[in-house]
Amino acid sequence: MKKLSFLTLHFFVSLLFLSSCASSKSEPNWIIDKNVDFPSSEYICFVGEGSSKDEARTKAVTDMSLYFNSEVTTSLKDEFSSLTEDDKNYVTQKVENQTEIKSSFALSGLQYEDYYSKKQKLWYSASYISRNTAWKQYVSEVDSSKDSFYALYNAASSKDALRASFWYAKSQEKAQEFLGKLVFAHVINPSKEKFTYQEDRKVISSIPLKIQECLEKVTLRLDMEGDSEGIIQSSLTSDFKDLGFTLSKGPASYVAHSVVSMNERQDGELYVSYPAINLQITFENETIYTFDTAVEDKTVSYNRERLVRTALAKLSSKIHEELQSDFKAKSSL
Repeated sequence: MKKLSFLTLHFFVSLLFLSSCASSKSEPNWIIDKNVDFPSSEYICFVGEGSSKDEARTKAVTDMSLYFNSEVTTSLKDEFSSLTEDDKNYVTQKVENQTEIKSSFALSGLQYEDYYSKKQKLWYSASYISRNTAWKQYVSEVDSSKDSFYALYNAASSKDALRASFWYAKSQEKAQEFLGKLVFAHVINPSKEKFTYQEDRKVISSIPLKIQECLEKVTLRLDMEGDSEGIIQSSLTSDFKDLGFTLSKGPASYVAHSVVSMNERQDGELYVSYPAINLQITFENETIYTFDTAVEDKTVSYNRERLVRTALAKLSSKIHEELQSDFKAKSSL
């Protein structure tokens, strides 16, 4: 199957010939208009042609596969785009540009009607299955993905605010997989998918707001060691605000304890430093997030005060480059 940039959908159709009609005496309606015999509200049907019956069937099945691929890809772009909208810049929802949904689902029970046109010297084949039959085959796969999603989503309710936001973010990753199944199910049977999973779609769309609400409940106090110039505290304040935290100088539900190490030595008259930081966020004395980074290239100066300012400025830049992405990766935000 053609690999698309946004999505690779492995749609395997098992060629189970439950019914096959040989050459008809008169040309069937479905060659001209397949909806006459196989109305689209009830059937998924594609017609292929070829120099042999097998070639006609293969063409019909291939067109059906490409149809599913195209419909699912287009729908998923819209579905995933809805999850990337920032609300007051509290949380940025990352959705990968390349998403693979791999399904080993085999659509069995595919039926065929075949016709040979002596005039055209071509075989025609109608490959079809009723939407209700296809739905019954696929719904268990959708429900399995749904269960995996809710296992993470429901776990958030028993956590503190910050860790709840982590669990909601993790559930959003599963929600993408679940949405992929829903979109596929919608192509199979739109009315049944909408009726069965309408509320689940509402839950999925609510996740960004859930994360925002959790972060609004988080107050964070920065406790600093070794930041004599206040440069690192200023950098951390900016980064944590960008992540959606409310910072407090007084009592707070969460504490970010940071230890800045200059790793300083003298080389003759030169002062040399390789600054580093260890940061831990705790809740009720339990560590729930850790961040470490260091400046690898040395900072040198004949003046120690200048050395400290320069080294801390380098460390501040390093923190700004890494902290937000590290936090989002570890929390799945």
